[in-house]
Amino acid sequence: MKKIFLNSLFIMISTICFALDFSVYPTNFNLDITKVNTEELYIINNTTTSLKIEVFPEMSEDYGEKHSLNSDIKIFPKMVVIKPAGKQAIRFRVLPSKKEGEFKSYITFKELPKIAHQENNTNNSVQSNIGILAEISIPVYGRGKNINAVGEITKVKCYKRNNDLKVTVEVVSHGNARLKLKYILENMDNKKIAEGKLGNSAREGNKIITTIIPLEKSNINKSKLTILDSKDKVYYKKVINF
Repeated sequence: MKKIFLNSLFIMISTICFALDFSVYPTNFNLDITKVNTEELYIINNTTTSLKIEVFPEMSEDYGEKHSLNSDIKIFPKMVVIKPAGKQAIRFRVLPSKKEGEFKSYITFKELPKIAHQENNTNNSVQSNIGILAEISIPVYGRGKNINAVGEITKVKCYKRNNDLKVTVEVVSHGNARLKLKYILENMDNKKIAEGKLGNSAREGNKIITTIIPLEKSNINKSKLTILDSKDKVYYKKVINF
């Protein structure tokens, strides 16, 4: 079974998806679960044969059953047959909830076996050819009441190789939602060298985040690294030597 989890890395995902028998878009959802949400996805058959696909909600391992949306997600239809090069709409509804914090589930699209029957002229036997089947899972994040994304960075390591700076951060979440972290790298004259997304913490507990920051010049050996959340709250600011 070949399974793909889709996220915001759209270019890479598109390349992967179109190498499979089918592709799915949009590739993620962020919903306010204090109200009813009805959303739509599309499955595209990338082959010259009909595909049969099952659709169902699935728990996220990193959020667990306790913080899953599975019981609140209603999918229709749950099974589709898509013609060659065809497109099929799938709708799902997330029922409103009074739960607090952030939640996550996947909507998974599972390709069912294609069985090709071949008759042997000598013994009239029937053979079945089952190819590699794909599974694509689309993340669905739900924002409930009283979102509280707080935490702390406990350790930062930086390692430079050629024109790349590898940054590894250990972050602990104390609230009920992910910290969405970004970085700013400046030289000693406060001129910005690079900025971008660092990554997301766990919903709760510890997580190690690693990112690679490309540097324009290889002779840089000192800079100011600032790590902030989506509301620009500073969690780390220090001069680093590398």
